[in-house]
Amino acid sequence: MKLFYYSSGTIFLLIIFVHIQHVRSEKAILQAGRITADALLTSTLNVTRHIESPIKALPLRESKGRWGKLSCLSEDGTIRRHGEEFIPEGKEFWHACDNGNFKIIACRGSIKSGRTKIPLDSTIYISGFWYKCIDRENGEVEYQEEPTCEIGNRHYHDGDFINTGGFRMQCTPSGHAIIGCYYKDGNGTKISMNPGDKITYNGTVILCRQVRNKFFFQTMETGCRRDGKVYNNDEIWVKGNIVFKCEFGLINIVACQTGDGQRLSVGNRIVQDKHTLHTCTRENDRVVRYTMSTCGKPNFPACEPTAIEPPQINLETGDTKELNEHAEQLKEKLKIPTSDMRLIGAAGLRFLKSSVVVGK
Repeated sequence: MKLFYYSSGTIFLLIIFVHIQHVRSEKAILQAGRITADALLTSTLNVTRHIESPIKALPLRESKGRWGKLSCLSEDGTIRRHGEEFIPEGKEFWHACDNGNFKIIACRGSIKSGRTKIPLDSTIYISGFWYKCIDRENGEVEYQEEPTCEIGNRHYHDGDFINTGGFRMQCTPSGHAIIGCYYKDGNGTKISMNPGDKITYNGTVILCRQVRNKFFFQTMETGCRRDGKVYNNDEIWVKGNIVFKCEFGLINIVACQTGDGQRLSVGNRIVQDKHTLHTCTRENDRVVRYTMSTCGKPNFPACEPTAIEPPQINLETGDTKELNEHAEQLKEKLKIPTSDMRLIGAAGLRFLKSSVVVGK
């Protein structure tokens, strides 16, 4: 902002230039982007179930005598001593040689469990999730683990509520379903929103919408920040002789204000006390000027504007020089007095030129 002050005798002139572009460059709040997601995602539910039978073995009697326990010979030719535990190649469960026969004695958990060894007919809990190893009593062993929803490398129980990315979700048997949105208050607490909710918080409009199977979470900053203060949308304030207004994140100049509080919109002028003229003009898209000056007194301009002939615009470049060269020939051809020629402007010369072929 530039302020020019000039005082001489009874002349008092105050001009304030406000550069709108400079003001707008200070805007701090812009419309944020929209975030979208499917309302129901079914590909993230982890259900792990595995059934396995023990491998076959050929009993082997060792040289310790008839009362010794038998070893086990596997199909690949490997000999396992009685009681030896191992995981066969291509299998998931723990086996052991039991007096000439292979038996499954434990399940091996998934990567999520850390490949934990789970004893037969037992349930263990790791990080709140259960893992089971079940003897089906038909020669088969089954491994089960709790179904979970995996989001961002984290696992959630069926029925758990999940807040991430502006969306509220719930883990269901078919995956995690989006059920609403949320926003954070000044303390970082997540505040729930239902589809269709529209909340204004701290100068921000927050929208949560559902269109068929899509959810939309949108934030739009409508306030304006200036000089360390936040102004709400449509809020008006005055600084100096300029009236500002916050309009969806942009600070605009909407009027000027006199010293006694009277406002005049941009483009208007008022006269106070018969001899004080106030004007509020927008010179271009960058500058608004407020002026207070003396008018209507002797040796001062009139308070009402006088008609001023507007300048010609859009003149054809280079045409005036050519017309002047033919002016004398046109005057002689048409026998126009010199005094009258001075009254003919550029438009008249063009008309004469187009109507008369000089030299014929």
